[in-house]
Amino acid sequence: MNFQIPTDPHELTWLTGVAVSAHCSISSGGRFTEGFGVWYRSAVSHLLSEANHAKGYVYSGKLLPLLGGLSALDQFGLCYEPIPCTFPSALSTKSGIIKAAHNFLGILVDTPDSDALYALRNALMHQASLISVGKQAKPKHYWFEIDNSIPDLFAQATRAWDGQYNTRNDTNKTVVNASILLKRVLDVPGRIKDFHQNGEMSLILSGGLEELLTNYVQLDFEASFRDSYLFYLKTLVHRTLESPEDGAKIARLKLKDVPIEVVEEVAKALAQDLRGPSLERLIQAFPTAAR
Repeated sequence: MNFQIPTDPHELTWLTGVAVSAHCSISSGGRFTEGFGVWYRSAVSHLLSEANHAKGYVYSGKLLPLLGGLSALDQFGLCYEPIPCTFPSALSTKSGIIKAAHNFLGILVDTPDSDALYALRNALMHQASLISVGKQAKPKHYWFEIDNSIPDLFAQATRAWDGQYNTRNDTNKTVVNASILLKRVLDVPGRIKDFHQNGEMSLILSGGLEELLTNYVQLDFEASFRDSYLFYLKTLVHRTLESPEDGAKIARLKLKDVPIEVVEEVAKALAQDLRGPSLERLIQAFPTAAR
């Protein structure tokens, strides 16, 4: 990182929002901008974009979408939970993918679909296989097949498999629709961003924002963090003057807790860019901008 985590609460709130938005974007490769002179890279963003591209082709529409969707879902479950959280606290040690499925996909923990999703994730991500032989005290074993024509995410096996290679038959198959899984996972980043913007999302990494910026998303600022932050505030001040009332109201609300001296500094900078009636409205709202 080419910046320090700010201690000012408003700056920290803005930086957290930028980081979450960057992490939950879906963009393929390279560097992408969040505006205000902020650029980002995120592997999960790239992964979902490539998985979404691959799903439309005959020879890449099964395993690659599954791998991308399962990996992303696991990461989101490690990073975020909604407020209020309905995931049982007694099961807090469960995998990130189980938590994300419960919190964002409506696949409740300890249900057949939740168990199958976890087993599929383990099989594909740990051993590049569609076979999962459970190691729990009461193990559950899975033999998966991918079929994008089934109407639901899973078609559960009609008979539990005992985990022995020479006992498998068609009644032991659990069928998964990779297309449905990826489609549902692709909706999760947008839901997380909406929850966060509404104050209904917690960043639950033990290392907080610093861990998110260290492990999952890279932010770079064209000049400096401070310059990007002031650019953002300058945009808000301008919206209070020029936007329709609904937009102006939102901008005023976001500026409400910013120290007045910082807002006045931004208004002075904005005054250099405005002319005519726009400048007059700025000075009327912020008289110190004329000094």
